[in-house]
Amino acid sequence: MHDLNDTAGSFVFEHARVRFQGWILFKLQRKFDFAWLKNAEFQIQEGPSKTIFMPERVQILVTHKVREFFKPYKSFKINTNDGLLYHARFNWIFTSLNDSIFHPTDIFRKYITDLNDQYQKMIAQVLWQDWNLVPFWKILSKKIEKCTSKWRMYGCKAPYHLCWKALNDEDEWIFSHINVNSDYILL
Repeated sequence: MHDLNDTAGSFVFEHARVRFQGWILFKLQRKFDFAWLKNAEFQIQEGPSKTIFMPERVQILVTHKVREFFKPYKSFKINTNDGLLYHARFNWIFTSLNDSIFHPTDIFRKYITDLNDQYQKMIAQVLWQDWNLVPFWKILSKKIEKCTSKWRMYGCKAPYHLCWKALNDEDEWIFSHINVNSDYILL
């Protein structure tokens, strides 16, 4: 997408919730085959849009948008379906939502076979192939849920800021930049 827009300074998309109805079944089974992606549903969320920006092209940044770009860069709006692909995530905080406002989508279906093939290649290299990763993932999810539930007290913060103490020793984190003291860090 970046290559198609040489003047892109940022990409803006609607804030969406994506949920996977098959997720509950996935948590109950040992086989990880990505079939739960077939039952994706989305809801466009009211509130500010989400922005992905390129810092070297931005002059002034505010909380949810770019206020000013270096010339000739500008913002591009991403269509809803593409935005869902970039913004899909499991939301630990809001688990009970009104079912009537979700819309089915099949945007993930075409990725299932390739995801499964790539996952099987990767997991085949792991010595503990039969080990069920879901319980470990649930433990981390609970820790993330606990620390991110405090976001209203502290305002918009990434899990990096809210959950550092809870998660620092849980895994080997890979940072996008060696300067971990920076205000802008990608995990």
